[in-house]
Amino acid sequence: MPRFLATLGLIILLSACSVLKSTSSEAKPTSAVVTGVSNGRASVPNEKMYGLRVASGRVYFVTQSLKKPLKEGDTAELEIGNNGSARIRER
Repeated sequence: MPRFLATLGLIILLSACSVLKSTSSEAKPTSAVVTGVSNGRASVPNEKMYGLRVASGRVYFVTQSLKKPLKEGDTAELEIGNNGSARIRER
């Protein structure tokens, strides 16, 4: 019986660790091409809304204020979170 409980405890511990690892919120860097740029909120200086397409074809819309604004055709590095959010990594 104690060996069974120890094995069961180990299985629970390992499955909990795998769940925690798979739900981490670390952003993955991905290269993308700027396909569109429009103005952001007027109350935020230099804020623009960017449409960015990654190699897989997925499009992300990111509203962000950058020190050096991007233009259409530029490549940018995106940080994509597990929840589908994205932000542009500064150059």
